[in-house]
Amino acid sequence: MPYMRINHFKLKPGTRDEISRVAEDFLASNDPEESGLLYILDTFDDEGGPSIGVTVWSDKEKFEASGARWPEVMKAMEHLLDGPYSREEFELTVHNLPVST
Repeated sequence: MPYMRINHFKLKPGTRDEISRVAEDFLASNDPEESGLLYILDTFDDEGGPSIGVTVWSDKEKFEASGARWPEVMKAMEHLLDGPYSREEFELTVHNLPVST
């Protein structure tokens, strides 16, 4: 069963291009088979409003492993963030994601 994390944060104004590059670089080096990361959906507000990042993971084990790394990842991006950040975690029970056989 896939799992989902929703990250809530605010960007410092004018940092959207930089955080977009960070996300793209991460995706370019991501191996979904190894990491379990299937999808990233980001909404970045470059004017200081709320931003949201949604990640979808293939299974509980890889989801939990990514959660252990989450503080380190967010710490590395703190220079782009304005204020606190948080996350919510869910098991996806209804979805149309491809199912591996």
